[in-house]
Amino acid sequence: MAEAPRRQPQDNLTDDALATMSAGRCPECGYRGFVLGPRGGMSQNIECGNTKCRTRFNVLCVSGEIVMGSYIPRESEGGGTWPSAWGSGK
Repeated sequence: MAEAPRRQPQDNLTDDALATMSAGRCPECGYRGFVLGPRGGMSQNIECGNTKCRTRFNVLCVSGEIVMGSYIPRESEGGGTWPSAWGSGK
């Protein structure tokens, strides 16, 4: 299966996508679950747990709700390797 159509890193998540993610689902494929990546400051990088999607996001979570976020490159698109990422070989 081909990867989902790629959003650009400057693409911010819509309100609908933020609500979907706050419910624990990927806004791209609907899979329930994320792999945590690096974090810094108040933001957290997360990756869809569906190995056929693996869309990555940088998000800001406040009191259990994702309130801001944007797309970031997948590992296959030149994004960094996360030690916890499935199939990263780490």
